[in-house]
Amino acid sequence: CFSNMGGFFGGELKHAGYDTIIISGKSPAPVYLWIHDDQVEIRDASHLWGLTTRETQHVIRQELKTDRVQIMGVGPAGENTVYHATIEHSGGSSASRGGAGAVMGDKQLKAIAVYGTKDVAIANKSRLIELSGSMLNRTYAVRTQVFEPIAYTLIQFLLQVGAYGNFSGKVSSELQQEINNIGANAQDYIDRTRDREVACADCGLRCKHSYVNPAGGRTFMKCADWFTPMVATQILDPDFAVKYTYLCEKYGLDVMTTGNCIAFAIDLFQKGILTIEDTDGLHLEWKNAEVAFALIEKMARREGIGDILANGVYEAAHQIGRGAGDLAVTTKKLETNMLSVFPTSPHLCLIEAINDKPCQSKLENAIYS
Repeated sequence: CFSNMGGFFGGELKHAGYDTIIISGKSPAPVYLWIHDDQVEIRDASHLWGLTTRETQHVIRQELKTDRVQIMGVGPAGENTVYHATIEHSGGSSASRGGAGAVMGDKQLKAIAVYGTKDVAIANKSRLIELSGSMLNRTYAVRTQVFEPIAYTLIQFLLQVGAYGNFSGKVSSELQQEINNIGANAQDYIDRTRDREVACADCGLRCKHSYVNPAGGRTFMKCADWFTPMVATQILDPDFAVKYTYLCEKYGLDVMTTGNCIAFAIDLFQKGILTIEDTDGLHLEWKNAEVAFALIEKMARREGIGDILANGVYEAAHQIGRGAGDLAVTTKKLETNMLSVFPTSPHLCLIEAINDKPCQSKLENAIYS
């Protein structure tokens, strides 16, 4: 499994005196790991079992009586060994792809909490400062030339490109009009709903953004959080994407695989392979937010059709049968990115793609300079 979590956990672990944690074996009851410098404890987590990812972090911080502790843990999806369960940490930071949360949940390890007070020994401080300055300068260029002035492209561009992943391979005039309307109003939406930019520890890029969640609270959005929900359901609504991403974080589910499972189920239902009996009366259809939200919860809790979808598209297709395997889209048994059309550069030249300019961009210059 390979996941980049970001956030603040790695730095805190280093200050506690460790480079790596290896978890072996399996607990007979729910536990969490508490690391405070040289003090390492396995603590009871029965009172945490069933809590969402944010609730878990809140309760542990209250229990340890410090807000400085850094925590990563699983939600109900991890507890139920959903194949695409995540390990969540702080806002918008998670080990998502490949189901690391399912392994953690199977071990009945609800969370790992770390608080470090040690200094970090540096062999060559002057060289470190020199390298850090060089990296910061390059980060500054990417942020100021790409993320800050064209933040709207995280919605507009990904909608324009992502809408082609709607199974038919064609974009109807109605769908194109929806895309155009949202693209035209993307900056206004961001101005109204975006709170701030968010960075991981010691990073000047600030590539995540905090948005007001229509259901309450804040959701941290980035890249796939925008296009996956919209392409998977054909609901071209930024507010829907924010709610969807929040639910995935809440339950501890990978945004990409969850979207693939939802789209796969709807596709099978529309083709008659899944029936109303298979879905416990739930009519699976495109452009229906309640259907998407219901499937997220069913997968996290392994209820009804969600118990099958919780095993991912590849395994679900084999369980369902009836030709479902012919419609399953996976690479080495893992669900794919839902963008089916890319500009000429793999760097997704954001500025030029929106403005129909040649793909020799400020983004590439900023990255390679």
